[in-house]
Amino acid sequence: MKLIVFLIILIIERLHCRSANDFLKDVFSIEDDLKEQKCSTMQCQTAEYLLKSMNRSVDPCEDFYEFTCGLWVRDHQVKATKVSWYQYKEAEKSITNNLKEILEDNNPDKILDPAQKFYKSCLNSVSNGMNIEYLKSIISLFGGWPIGKNDYSEKLQSLDWIKMYIYMEKNWKVSTILDTGISINYLNTSQYILMIGQPDLMLPRSMFMNPDRYKTQINAYTKLIAGTVLLLYKEFGSTFTRSRHFGDEIANEIINFEMQLAKIQSTGEMKKSEKILRNRIITIDELQKYLNNVSDTFQVDWLKMFRLLFKGTDVLLKKTEKIFVKEENYLKELVRLLEKTPKRILINYMSWCFLRSMLSDIKEDLKNLVQDFNVVFTGDVKEVSRWVDCVSITSSYFAFNVGYKYVTKYFDESAKDMATEMVNNIQEAYMERLKNIVWMDSITRQSAIDKLQSMHKFIAYPDWFHDTSYSHNKLKIMNMTDSYLMNLEILQNESNLKKLSKLNSFHDHTEWTTDIVSVNGYNDIYSNAIVLPAGMLQLPFYHKSRIQALNYGMVGLVVGHEIMHAFDDSGRMYDKHGNRRQWWTQETMETFSIKAECFVQQYNNYSLTVLGNQVKINGQMTQNENIADIGGLSHAYMAYKKYVSKHGAENRLPGLEDLSAEQLFFIGFASIWCESTTEQTLLNDLLTDVHSPGKIRVLGTLSNSNEFSKAFRCPIGSPMNPSKKCQIW
Repeated sequence: MKLIVFLIILIIERLHCRSANDFLKDVFSIEDDLKEQKCSTMQCQTAEYLLKSMNRSVDPCEDFYEFTCGLWVRDHQVKATKVSWYQYKEAEKSITNNLKEILEDNNPDKILDPAQKFYKSCLNSVSNGMNIEYLKSIISLFGGWPIGKNDYSEKLQSLDWIKMYIYMEKNWKVSTILDTGISINYLNTSQYILMIGQPDLMLPRSMFMNPDRYKTQINAYTKLIAGTVLLLYKEFGSTFTRSRHFGDEIANEIINFEMQLAKIQSTGEMKKSEKILRNRIITIDELQKYLNNVSDTFQVDWLKMFRLLFKGTDVLLKKTEKIFVKEENYLKELVRLLEKTPKRILINYMSWCFLRSMLSDIKEDLKNLVQDFNVVFTGDVKEVSRWVDCVSITSSYFAFNVGYKYVTKYFDESAKDMATEMVNNIQEAYMERLKNIVWMDSITRQSAIDKLQSMHKFIAYPDWFHDTSYSHNKLKIMNMTDSYLMNLEILQNESNLKKLSKLNSFHDHTEWTTDIVSVNGYNDIYSNAIVLPAGMLQLPFYHKSRIQALNYGMVGLVVGHEIMHAFDDSGRMYDKHGNRRQWWTQETMETFSIKAECFVQQYNNYSLTVLGNQVKINGQMTQNENIADIGGLSHAYMAYKKYVSKHGAENRLPGLEDLSAEQLFFIGFASIWCESTTEQTLLNDLLTDVHSPGKIRVLGTLSNSNEFSKAFRCPIGSPMNPSKKCQIW
C-alpha cells in the first residue's frame, strides 16, 4: 500500500512540471525515435531513392517500366520550365549548379577569367544595347532584312551569296544551305580532310514533308518568322512602305524555300542504305566538273568558296585537294534549286538562319516570340532562368577551363579508378563472348577481338589535368568584351580557324576532345574509343560507396552500350584503327542483317499515344541504339557477375530485402530511363531521335533479356518474357 501511495505522489509531482506538449511527445514518441534513428548510410539513401521511384503494386513481369518508374513519373510531372525530365537531367542540374558557383566565384583566377567574362556578357545580353547594334551592323552587310518583292537596291544586286554563306559558316557556324569544314578522313583516320554535306533544318524534315499533318507546328513557325519581321525591319533601318501582311509574305517565302531543301535532303534511312554511293572522297576539281554538268546557267566556283573558308589559316587549297562528299545527290539538287530561286529569297533565308540562332539573346520582345513558338513546338510554357543557358553555353566554349576547375573542386579522384575497373571488366566480358560467338566466322571474330583489344578508353578527364605546365597550354586564355554577340563571334571564329588549320595534319587518336562535365557516354568511331566523362560518374548514376549492382546497371550499361557501337551496323564498317574498311565477311554480314531485322520489326510494333494520335517507333532509325542497349546490358551484367566472383556477393538493401542484387542491377538499368516529357517534345523525339523513348528502351531491352527473365522468374509468355526474343550478342 505504501508503494502505491509513493507512486501516485511521484506521478503527481511529475505532472506539475510537464506541459501539454510533453504528453503529445509521449504519444508520438515511437515515430520520433524512428526519425532520430533513421539510417543515413549510402545504402539506406539508395533504398529510399528507389522506393520513391518504384510502383511495387505492379508485377515486374507485366510492365517493368511501371514497376521501376511508376511513382517517379507520377511525382516528376514536367514543370513549366522543362520540356522533359529524366535521370540524366537530374545529374545535369547538379553539375549546372556546381558550374554556376565556379563561374560566379569572385576570387581572381587566370584560368577562369575569360570564361567568367563571357558568362557575365551572356547574362546581360538582352539588357546590353551593344548587342542589337552589333547585330544591325552585320545585317546591313546583307542588304538589310527582310528584302521585299518590290525592293530594289544596288546592295542586293552586288551581294555575293557565297561570301555571305562563308561568313555565317566561319564566324558563327550557322546552318544555312550547306555544311562545310573539315572532318577526320574515314579512309585514313590519322588525317583530316575537307568535308561538304547537307545542313540541319529548323524543324524536323518530316514536318516540312507533311505540312498538312503538322499544320500546328508549321503555323507556329510562320508566326515566329512573321513576328520577327514586324519587330525588326524598322529596327534594321528599312525605309520601304510595308503592307500589314508583309511579315506573313516573307515567312511563307522562307518556309517554302526550306521545304524545298527538305525535299532534296537524304534521310537517315537513305544514308544507311546507300552508304558507299553517298559517301565519297573526290577532288575539288572532280566535284566542280560533276556539278557543272547539272546546269549551264548556274555554276558555283567551289575552289573559290573553300579558299574563302580557309582564309586566315596557313592552308593553301588546290583543285587537287581531296574532299569528303557526304550527300552527293543533295549537292546536285541544291544547284538546281538555287538556279530557280530568286537571290532575294535566298538572302532572306540565310539572314533568317542567322537571326533565329540569336533571337533570345538581343531583345525582350524577341525572346517572347521564341517562347510562344516553344509552347507549340516543345510544350515549354515558361522560359528557364537565363543563367542556366549561360552556364551551358560558357562550358561548351570553355570546356577544358571549366572542366578543369570542376574536377579540381568537386570530383572524387577514387571514382576514376573504380570506373576504370568497371570498364575493364565490361571489356573482358565482351572478349569472353566474342571468343565463343557462333554466328561470326573465324576471320571476322579475330578482327573483332583485335578491334576490342585496340579500343582506347577515356575515363573521367584527360591525364594532362595533373600536369600543370602542359594543362595551361591546353586551356583557352583570350580577351573577352562586354558584348555577348561580339564574344560569340570571337570564340566561334577562333575555334573554326583552329580546326580548319588541322587540314592534312596528323589526327591524334589519343587526344581527348569531349566535354569533361558532359552527362553522357560516347563512342568515337574514328578513334576506336569510348568516352566516359566525369559528368557520368556521379549520382544518380554512380557512387563508389553504394551497391555495385546499381553502378553496373547504370554506368555499366552506358559503357557496354558505347562498346557495342563498335560492332553494330555502323561500327562494323570501321576497323581497329577507325578507318572505314569492311572487315566482316559477306556471310557474317548477311547473318547479322537477318538478326538485326528482328529488332527492327519488334520496335516497329511499339507505339505511343502523342497528341491524340498513335505514333509508332521507327525501328529502322533506332536499330543501332536498340541493339546497343541490349548488347550493352548483357555485357554489363556479365561484368557485374565477374565483380561479384572477385569481391563477393553484395548485401541486400534495407527496406528492399526481397530484391536480390541481381534484380537491383536491372532496376538500376530501368531507373535511368524514368522519363516525364511534354507530348510536343515526345513527338519531335519520335520523328528525329535515333534513340527510342525511355519506356520503350526498358520494355524492348528487357523483353529480350534471358538474364532478366531468370532474375525475376518471369513465366514464359508473359509480357516481359515473350517466347520469341531478338538476340545477337
